[in-house]
Amino acid sequence: MQECRDRLKSVVPNAKLVIILRDPVERAWSHYCFEVRKGYEDFPFTKALEVEEDRLAEGGYEEFVNFSYKSRGNYIDQLIHYEKAFSREQMLVIFLEDLKKDPEQVMAKVCSHIGVSYKPEAFDNLTHKNQTSVFPMSLKLHKYIKTIIRNSVGNSIYLRAIRRLAKIIQKRNLYDSSPKIPKEAYDNLKNYYLPFDERLEKWLGYSVPWNK
Repeated sequence: MQECRDRLKSVVPNAKLVIILRDPVERAWSHYCFEVRKGYEDFPFTKALEVEEDRLAEGGYEEFVNFSYKSRGNYIDQLIHYEKAFSREQMLVIFLEDLKKDPEQVMAKVCSHIGVSYKPEAFDNLTHKNQTSVFPMSLKLHKYIKTIIRNSVGNSIYLRAIRRLAKIIQKRNLYDSSPKIPKEAYDNLKNYYLPFDERLEKWLGYSVPWNK
């Protein structure tokens, strides 16, 4: 992360940064569901949270991208990290919850921050749709099928048949809709993020929407 920050500073030192934050508990769950659907995660959510620290300590960049469900919700330390290279005036923090609730007001704020004219008509068709509507019943089977599909690249009759069969099995292994975050995991994450959120609110000077 430091390399990325320093490279950004060296290339565009006067950049106007726009940081979008969301409820860290919802972010962690959404991240987990995304990795499950890609076929990279076969642990239940609670177990994935338990082993996250070891995974990140033993892995590299790819493990961080895939499995940093809990750690990436520590927003305050990331903001302070960027504040060491950019001034507070260069950093605008907005919230996904506000963007969905009042997109015009948020986009007007963003336009003002980056120094462009705000034109409401440009955002008339601004919509948000989450494409994560299905979820596998067996995580291990889903991961195995995804691996087969990824490894059967080619246009031969045999490989096309393998992919077709794998996709049929994959489809039959899906729930009609995504499950909700387990209550135990939700409560644990809420408690985990409390001290980080308190520091974040102190840094911002106002409350975050997910704690109101």
